[in-house]
Amino acid sequence: MAISLISVLTGTAVHAQEPPDSLAYSQKRKQILGSHPDERHTLILGAADDLARDGYFPEALDLIYGLDDSAATAKLQRDFLSDNSSILALPALPAPTRVIGYVQSSMDYEDWDGLGKALGGKVRGKLEWTPPSIHIDRMMAIFQGSDNNAYFDFSGKGSGFNRMFKVESEGLVEKKLWQTYGDSLDRVFIQARVEANTRPLARPLSLVVPIRVEAEQFRTDRFGSLSSRSIWAAPGLESISDDLRKSLNLSWELKSSSYPNAVATGNFRQGPVVWGEWYGDRISADLETRYQTYDYVRDTSLYLQRELETRLSFFVRTGSWLKVGMRSVGATEYDDYRDSVYLKSLNRVNAEYRLQGSTWSLQPQLVGEWNQTYTFTVATIYSRGSYPVLTQINGQELELSKYLDVPYEDWRPSLGLTILAKTIFLNLSFDYQTNTVPYNPIYSFGSSRGMGVNGNMFWKIRNWFEIDFTCMAEHRLGKTEQAGRIQDMTSLSLGITSRFP
Repeated sequence: MAISLISVLTGTAVHAQEPPDSLAYSQKRKQILGSHPDERHTLILGAADDLARDGYFPEALDLIYGLDDSAATAKLQRDFLSDNSSILALPALPAPTRVIGYVQSSMDYEDWDGLGKALGGKVRGKLEWTPPSIHIDRMMAIFQGSDNNAYFDFSGKGSGFNRMFKVESEGLVEKKLWQTYGDSLDRVFIQARVEANTRPLARPLSLVVPIRVEAEQFRTDRFGSLSSRSIWAAPGLESISDDLRKSLNLSWELKSSSYPNAVATGNFRQGPVVWGEWYGDRISADLETRYQTYDYVRDTSLYLQRELETRLSFFVRTGSWLKVGMRSVGATEYDDYRDSVYLKSLNRVNAEYRLQGSTWSLQPQLVGEWNQTYTFTVATIYSRGSYPVLTQINGQELELSKYLDVPYEDWRPSLGLTILAKTIFLNLSFDYQTNTVPYNPIYSFGSSRGMGVNGNMFWKIRNWFEIDFTCMAEHRLGKTEQAGRIQDMTSLSLGITSRFP
């Protein structure tokens, strides 16, 4: 299972963007794999992984939380494994008809420097049912209404050949409300995904071939919101140990995108992707690296883009409750152009040129864990972006210099707390940050300092009642004429979810 959520946990700012149950699931999974799981643990965790792979995070979370409370939840696990034999890689049995769902209400507040304040809310309802068929996992309908949009989403998931073939389809219709440009962002979205795999054969190496087709149509296209068509595939080989503590995946991603109303903006992306995990007795590590090339159908000067991105984390357990380690992220980009450019002599000439840049960050961490529930983290992140400025072409000075992005250097020490109990998931971090942009007359950004807080809380008060809260806030210290990369902003969201039956 390519658990991209593990890489999500390399930063705090993205926490508020992820569903709380998926974050709690990934944290709990890492905790189990780091604590010598026995045969029962890996059986249940393997079943939960399969559910999470298909997006059933609440069920997966309930399943692995039960590992800590065997007496109270043994019946729940037995019933779940029995009732969902078609979802898991178990002998196929007709699943009983079951209808579940939830209604969620939330209030959102945002205050961005220069963009003003906004207060809004939404109501979201979801209905899921399991037909009495061994080939249909679930069918789902979602409706959401808010102060700026309303949409209806219908999807279904099924499988066959003992889960060696999976299919999923989705259709969404959205109505935008009170937009600056009228309702021109009304849209229709459809998606179909199929996957062939050999996981149920339980061989040391599995073949996985997912294919996804998407189409999105806006009522009126505009910059940043263009109707599109795409097809994506990522055939690969996957190897996972019996105890799930070691995994490796090698795949090749391919994606072709086109834009019917802007014919010359299509592109084709391809490249290898490698990810792996290792949970030893004292050492744990995970790695993800990808190299992607983009070939563009030219409507602009850009015709070829290449990106290399690598994420790595490495931790050593120095005691029963203490870990030390390092996370790092690096990315390099090369963009090739054919264009006509102005020289200082005011002549305009045709030219080929390349713009490039790279970013990287290091995050040493000290992690303390108590009672399989509390985690306290002390960390600092050093990030740097390097983007050379192109001032000459063929030995001649350009009238306007060219570059991909603004170079920068950031420091961000932080403190974090995670509570991972059966009914509460809390992730909270505080940081102080400094951002320095080297002086150059062509840059509009300046240096800045700031403080930030990021948090996510998911509280399951009852089996049928939940509360979740997210916050992201950043305050720039020492007002300057140039704001730099740090901005004053506040984003808060409070949601209440009632599940049934």
